[in-house]
Amino acid sequence: MQAAVDTQFGGGKYSCLGKPIAMMELHKMVFKLLRHFDVALMDSQRFIKVRSGVFMSASNFWVKLDKRAA
Repeated sequence: MQAAVDTQFGGGKYSCLGKPIAMMELHKMVFKLLRHFDVALMDSQRFIKVRSGVFMSASNFWVKLDKRAA
């Protein structure tokens, strides 16, 4: 996973200056999503196709979000 992050933000002295802010916002978004919603696979028997390259992507991957009670 770290190699994919390094690909997106560069490395060394040419590393993106906004990387720490982007990573912080990403972590906040994931935390809020998991805090406010229950996440479940729509069809747990279905095969999920994952491709990796410069970007990692999944297809045939459906989830259901149910808002949690306050």
